[in-house]
Amino acid sequence: MPFDVLSCNAGSQVPFNTLSLPEGGDIFPVKPIEGLARARERIIARGKSRSLHVAIVGGGPSAMEIAGNVHQLAHEKNLLPPEITIVAGHAILPHAPERVRNLTARYLERRGISILTDTRVRKVRKESLLLDSGESLPADIIFLAIGVKPSPIFSKSGLPVGPDGGLRVNKYLQSIAEPNIFGGGDCIYFEPYPLDKVGVYAVRQNPVLLHNLMAAFAGTPFQEFHPGGKYLLIYNLGDGYGVFNKWSLTFGGRLSFRIKDYIDRRFMHTFQADEH
Repeated sequence: MPFDVLSCNAGSQVPFNTLSLPEGGDIFPVKPIEGLARARERIIARGKSRSLHVAIVGGGPSAMEIAGNVHQLAHEKNLLPPEITIVAGHAILPHAPERVRNLTARYLERRGISILTDTRVRKVRKESLLLDSGESLPADIIFLAIGVKPSPIFSKSGLPVGPDGGLRVNKYLQSIAEPNIFGGGDCIYFEPYPLDKVGVYAVRQNPVLLHNLMAAFAGTPFQEFHPGGKYLLIYNLGDGYGVFNKWSLTFGGRLSFRIKDYIDRRFMHTFQADEH
């Protein structure tokens, strides 16, 4: 398909090639998000008749949020209490401040959620995980929260990519090799310096990307993308509880969740069609 200007917004995906996955089974990556909706349905369907073993592979924010919200789901739907285990690898939230890690672990463990650190998964089976210790961990439902990588389409395209396989772009969010190709979000590698794979950068990039796409058509000057300063992190750990962190301010509780809920709803409202 020919194009004059191309905007690449392909997002990211869980790198399945790092694990050997079986055929079948209730195994769900954290992306795409549609998979989590299917996981919810399966937990509700299977959790009415017996207590499920739910395993989350990974130690990042997604793993923490899934664990807490599976606990909430079981409570809301009157399911038999599941046994939830996080297989975190070396540690949970390795890039977060120590107080964030401690608040998160304390809350989840109070909910009966087990956190295995210094433990890795050697193999994913249909209803269990083989750990590096040789132990087999029962797992009726398995979530894969092992990080994300850009879509492989860029590595296959012949365009310059970053170490993670993302489309390598300059300060204008423009391919360093093809001036009519632009990109934003998780699928790019920002050449000035690497960015975390968090939604806040995609949101900040959107107006710059739109401006530069229009400028490419019009032949007018481009805008530079400036990532901005420290971004706000709030983890939704279920049951109306959150952990808030920005700069040196860290706290946990219901206020954290209410702040996150307000921000998320306000953001989503900007995409709602006007009914009047």
